[in-house]
Amino acid sequence: MKTSNEVKFLSPEEKQELLEAMDIHFQTHLRARSLTPYIHKSEAVEFSTNQSGVCFLISTAPLYQNCGYSSHIIFDSLQFDTYEKYQQYQDIGHWINQSFFIELKCILDTFITDWNHCPLKDDEYFKLLEKCRHLFAHNSYKLDY
Repeated sequence: MKTSNEVKFLSPEEKQELLEAMDIHFQTHLRARSLTPYIHKSEAVEFSTNQSGVCFLISTAPLYQNCGYSSHIIFDSLQFDTYEKYQQYQDIGHWINQSFFIELKCILDTFITDWNHCPLKDDEYFKLLEKCRHLFAHNSYKLDY
């Protein structure tokens, strides 16, 4: 059996298609995160002391607003009346962030079918992406922010 160490490159069309897929994925990630604004614990405690039916407004962070994803979301204060509810809300953002890396690796694997013969196989960023993908997809790992 003959083996080849020849490096395989994507065609210009494939590169363009890959970049477009990655850009769409990133824009979707930004949109998803814009719809799950971060709420600090102190804000959640303050809101949860309100009575039932009291609502509060959280705006999208400037990062997402600058990308064209401006949202203002109204929450019922009872959504954060326990630490568990607050933590569950925060976990949604963690899940979106982790899913970003998993899907990004899948997109790359769709275009790069043989990493052993890819010119990027030894690139530290791609190794890190592979580790993150494995960590997030197989270990239910949650970073301690």
